[in-house]
Amino acid sequence: MSPRLSHSLTSLACSLSWLAAACTGLPGPPGEEGEQGPPGPTIAIHCEVTGQANVPSDDSAITAVSFDPEEGGPGCDELLDDSEPTQLVAPRDGTYLVTATTVFGGASYGFSRFTGVRVDEDDVPAAAEAPMTNDVGIASVATAVALEKGSFVEIIASQDTGFTIAVLSKATMTYVAPFPDD
Repeated sequence: MSPRLSHSLTSLACSLSWLAAACTGLPGPPGEEGEQGPPGPTIAIHCEVTGQANVPSDDSAITAVSFDPEEGGPGCDELLDDSEPTQLVAPRDGTYLVTATTVFGGASYGFSRFTGVRVDEDDVPAAAEAPMTNDVGIASVATAVALEKGSFVEIIASQDTGFTIAVLSKATMTYVAPFPDD
């Protein structure tokens, strides 16, 4: 084989990526540092917890459900506080998905069984009334809420049976996204 043909075949082989490793020499000096890459993924915040309350019979009386931090699932440590058992607290600014399913037990009297999500003891962006079947009412609610760090949500309930009844509520709070940049 002629030296010219041999050199051409070697150049062609070294230009193919899978053969290039056989054609490299010693590594050169390190290059300068590149640009900062995009931020990594946000660590998920998700809490699923069960709570209970005794709800008096007064359609205008709103009762917040109490949650036991010891009963919270993984991720609840950031959201629950022993000193405020009714509050699910936002650990960072952003949008959160809050859901709740509340079971109203044992009384067929009255007409109204209500559950909702209350923000900072004030605004109620989502609520649901439970249809009554077989003396048990079940109401579910879901809403997305924008919360600043330290703001909180509560799961609330009311009813009009004429009696105080126990409710059981399962709630979730999931961090969805940061506030958009202004």
